[in-house]
Amino acid sequence: RDLTEKNAYMVVDYERRPMILNRLEVLKAIKSVLGDDFHVKTVDISDAQLLPRMKIMNAASFVVLVNGMRSSGDIAWLPLESHVVEILPFDIYDIDYMRQSKSLGLVYHSYEEHNATQYEEYLGKNAVLRKQYIESGGSCWNDLGCRKLLYNNIPIYVSIDSFIEVLKISKQSWMQKCHNEAMDGKPDQGPRA
Repeated sequence: RDLTEKNAYMVVDYERRPMILNRLEVLKAIKSVLGDDFHVKTVDISDAQLLPRMKIMNAASFVVLVNGMRSSGDIAWLPLESHVVEILPFDIYDIDYMRQSKSLGLVYHSYEEHNATQYEEYLGKNAVLRKQYIESGGSCWNDLGCRKLLYNNIPIYVSIDSFIEVLKISKQSWMQKCHNEAMDGKPDQGPRA
């Protein structure tokens, strides 16, 4: 596949992950940074079977994903050197997408949310989750029961200005890969992880 095909998808999974609170702002930011020459759209993979998921991912060269969708295997269908931007909600750090991206010859960037407001407000309102989180000493992520509650319940808010900076870095990297490909007629064969 030609990396210069400019399909950028914000991949969502409403079954496994709640909607980003400011999803439309996030989509607008993606479109703003990538520009009009990219075909940017939201793709819901909630109930897609394997073959449609493969086709969706194989058509993209730039994807934005939210940590916790349990679909890290889907990035295996992205073309070589495609770019993956992962949104990491506040206080959640997981390296599955990063590790897999590197092993597949993809380019990985992460956006880590540092605004605790939505997260803390939700914990304050949800006594069951707050109790489990506090009792686990803040290591809720390592407890599968608590982790599932986090996945399914904590709202995700993305601070747009910071997110845009990550998108700019990723776009610049993407354009450099396309430039390298155009120069020699094949994808950049730089070092692999």
